[in-house]
Amino acid sequence: MGAAFTITKLDFSDDQKADIKSTWETLYSGNKFQLGVELMANLFKAHPDYQDLFPSLKGIPDVAGSNELRGHAIRVITGINNFVDALDEEEEVMREMLHNMARSHKPRKLTKTHFNEFAPILLETFEKKVDMSSKARDAWIALYYSIVDNLFAEMAKLD
Repeated sequence: MGAAFTITKLDFSDDQKADIKSTWETLYSGNKFQLGVELMANLFKAHPDYQDLFPSLKGIPDVAGSNELRGHAIRVITGINNFVDALDEEEEVMREMLHNMARSHKPRKLTKTHFNEFAPILLETFEKKVDMSSKARDAWIALYYSIVDNLFAEMAKLD
């Protein structure tokens, strides 16, 4: 059996939810799919070897301008939007979302390190697009790491 991961409560204060939703509304109302492309391009710029973790992107020389990256970026941004939309749902709804995410991510052998290295890239990409208060930044960090912790707890159950 895999490493034990603690399940983190997926519970956020009303202020955290408001800060996340407010910044996301601004981010998502713009060219949302281009935001995803920039996010993924920034990830591969900082960690070129990570491109090979994505089967559909492996070996593409100019990945930043590819339709394959755009397709994956749309899935990433849509996934983030789904979690933001689910903030007011019962915790079990998010857990079901995380279970489905775990099933798709487990075969890729992703590690917490991969996700920890993605976090600052996600925040920096967002902060280039929207003026984010430190309170909103902290709320996004709480959401992100709650998702990551619970994702790995779900992946451990799949062993």
